[in-house]
Amino acid sequence: MEKEKKEKEIKEEAKAEKTKTLPEEKQSKLKTLSKILYIFAKIAKVCILVGVVFVFLAAIILPVVKSNIRIEDNSIIAFGERLEYQINDDNTIDLMVKNTTVATLTDEEALGFNVVTKELTNEGLAKIISVAELALIIALAVMIVTYYVLDNSDKLFRNIYDKDTPFNEENVLYLRKIGYFLIAIIGIEFVFSVIGGAAIKYNIDIKFDLSQVAYVLMVFAISYIFEYGIVLQKDSKKTIYSEK
Repeated sequence: MEKEKKEKEIKEEAKAEKTKTLPEEKQSKLKTLSKILYIFAKIAKVCILVGVVFVFLAAIILPVVKSNIRIEDNSIIAFGERLEYQINDDNTIDLMVKNTTVATLTDEEALGFNVVTKELTNEGLAKIISVAELALIIALAVMIVTYYVLDNSDKLFRNIYDKDTPFNEENVLYLRKIGYFLIAIIGIEFVFSVIGGAAIKYNIDIKFDLSQVAYVLMVFAISYIFEYGIVLQKDSKKTIYSEK
């Protein structure tokens, strides 16, 4: 009788230990994944900052390029250097610098060159550079907002890694901020496309990506799930995960 009672106690202890271990295992997996994600977010933030510097420099350089290139009859003048081209009877094209032929384009190459030079007037060049400048401004704005998306993602996953439970007010706030910044990215792309395209009188294809809206809704939905998790956690008067 005493032996059966002892065996029953051992089984109950083993069952209790297993029940205790299960949440710890899940918490460990969540923390490992969170660590990977916040490290990835940190690396992505550095990449974005590097990209911002390059795009900013390109946006500064483009107006300089624009003011130093002009098109004249059968010649392109860039930064004081003149590249002349001459169409031959056999439909090839000679490219010359200071009356010296530096290259000869074949029939196929000449065909493409003719198409380009036909469109490449001073007005056309100005339009191309204006579109490039607009694209760089859009890219710069989107990259800056993306940085803040990654920054809040970094804080979110770091907080999940450091705390005993992911269900806290800070994480809800980080998720909401991510959602707002994603909305800002959609708005920036749309507004710049409409206003910028009208300003430079260039036909820009405006597309509204529903998948972006879906991502925003998912982020806000997850924030409400976290908020509900906080309420349940307070009602149960205990954390969902085991203490460290």
